[in-house]
Amino acid sequence: MKDENDNGLPDFFEDMNNWELLKDTDGDKLPDCVEQYLGSDSTLVDTDGDLLEAYYELMNKLKVATGQRISRMSCGQRSQVALGLILAQNPELLVLDDFSLGLDPGYRRLFVDYLRDYARSEGKTVFLTSHIIQDMERLVDDCIMMDYGKILIQKPIDELLKEGRRYTCTVPEGYELPASDDFYHPSVMRNTLETFSFLPPTEAEAKLKSMSVPYTELHSEHVNLEDAFIGLTGKY
Repeated sequence: MKDENDNGLPDFFEDMNNWELLKDTDGDKLPDCVEQYLGSDSTLVDTDGDLLEAYYELMNKLKVATGQRISRMSCGQRSQVALGLILAQNPELLVLDDFSLGLDPGYRRLFVDYLRDYARSEGKTVFLTSHIIQDMERLVDDCIMMDYGKILIQKPIDELLKEGRRYTCTVPEGYELPASDDFYHPSVMRNTLETFSFLPPTEAEAKLKSMSVPYTELHSEHVNLEDAFIGLTGKY
């Protein structure tokens, strides 16, 4: 197992700069230490230069200086280098775990847009996890939401956002909505009941009446992905 720092970069990268990371002293191939880390079958080992160009294009957009030493970079900059190095390998399947950790908001959005365009233009598959849910809404096609290892829902993102709704209505103070598979994690604050559902408004109203819920002033609204996650898991 290779010794790595917290950003996924091996320890020997610490003394290299962003240019030395992908070029040896002759400038025509990978340094031996990097080739050893990536493996001899890496697409970067015998590259024609296009992938290296893509790497430095991303580094330029992220404003990571080519001569800056890795050891002197911030946590976010090291994350950017690690992400760029991964993309430069041109993998068919890209697996990223909390990929935006350490990135500033502006650079995070830039990388999300870059990753989305990369996946679509190159026909690549990207499997990723993130605790920053708004990134997912801009990036993914299909969404799996999990809670304590259990899959709560698996839907195309457009379908999830189209069908998911937050419902609010007025109920007697202290009222508790009976358990129902159609309404997720209902909560009552003072006399306002709030719950999440995939039912359209007419069906939601009919369901509440069939449950003999003493409600008035039922309202519904579409939600973003973060609100859908909170509605499904009941977690704030």
